[in-house]
Amino acid sequence: MEKLQCKALEDFTIPLLTQLGYTITRPNDENSDISFLLISPTGSQAIVKVKSHKREIGIRLVQITLKQMDTYDASKCWVITNERFKQIRLYDREQFIDWILKAQKEEKIRG
Repeated sequence: MEKLQCKALEDFTIPLLTQLGYTITRPNDENSDISFLLISPTGSQAIVKVKSHKREIGIRLVQITLKQMDTYDASKCWVITNERFKQIRLYDREQFIDWILKAQKEEKIRG
């Protein structure tokens, strides 16, 4: 997978997501900031950027992709890569609550 270029990685990802029940459409314009639009089985729409890279992906790509959400009336933003994300860790509400509960029980976080 790490040897795939952006277009090949995108061509690999689309059938995979379709098989998992997502509906994929390409934007009508030539917007290089997103790869395609995705509709989940529950009907929510996401913009998706598929990026092949030889080194870690940084926050800039995530920010550029995130800015496109309003343009496409998307409720979610996905960035898919064949590499790791550099210095980016996103924690949601559930993780934060988990930390609070562990701290209340005086447990240590592993990992």
